[in-house]
Amino acid sequence: MLITPKLSLLFLKPIMKSVSLDFNSIEFNHLITHFVGNPSAETDLILSKQLTEIAEETDAFLMKYFVLPLKQEELFCFRAQNDGVENDMKRWCDEIFNEPGKIIEVSEKIAQKLYECSGHVGIKEGLLNVAHFHQLEVNNKTVDAIGLFKTETDEVFLKMLQDDDRFVVGHDYGYLLNALDKGCLILNYREEDGYTILNLDKAKGNQTQFWMDNFLGLKPIQNEYKHTQDWISLTDSFVKESLVEETVPT
Repeated sequence: MLITPKLSLLFLKPIMKSVSLDFNSIEFNHLITHFVGNPSAETDLILSKQLTEIAEETDAFLMKYFVLPLKQEELFCFRAQNDGVENDMKRWCDEIFNEPGKIIEVSEKIAQKLYECSGHVGIKEGLLNVAHFHQLEVNNKTVDAIGLFKTETDEVFLKMLQDDDRFVVGHDYGYLLNALDKGCLILNYREEDGYTILNLDKAKGNQTQFWMDNFLGLKPIQNEYKHTQDWISLTDSFVKESLVEETVPT
């Protein structure tokens, strides 16, 4: 079977090697949380004016909640400006990387953009956490990173508390450590190419465009993982088209 030009062109794309990430020493520098509603549902955008306080004993759990769900195989970068229109998210990340102390001011712009992108009736309101991290290792190089994490779904959990000589069972609402809804981690690495970015979005269908395309403005990096996925997809399409052509009577 001959390989069509459509398939063979895939090998002409430059391939970036996968990055090696080490999160063992990563630390919070700043964190701020905003509530992002949905304009269609008439729920407001509520901006915090101070940094979020993290309880000392909660620090490690919060780090796991933010970082562990992110996929490290598929990498992204910010889309380049088109027709002279600058990518706002790329510019705002530049500001935070250059002056981390501006995170409150810049995070308000980020939250405002997310709110403006959240007008579809199917998009849930939630908490947007904007974080600046230290001590992340990328290919044995220490860099900082910016995290954007949106929490949309809370869960009920039981509480069994001892009260003198008895226990009292109650409940509360919170977030499971493995249940982050949306998140991305922008590494201060390869800035000239739009940074190197890890992304997560549990939404399905058209709603995925709102987070990755409309809000963040991302595009996949042609690394080994993306190259393999593209090859599988194109080969599958080619085989299906060939089978259809063979079964159609002439």
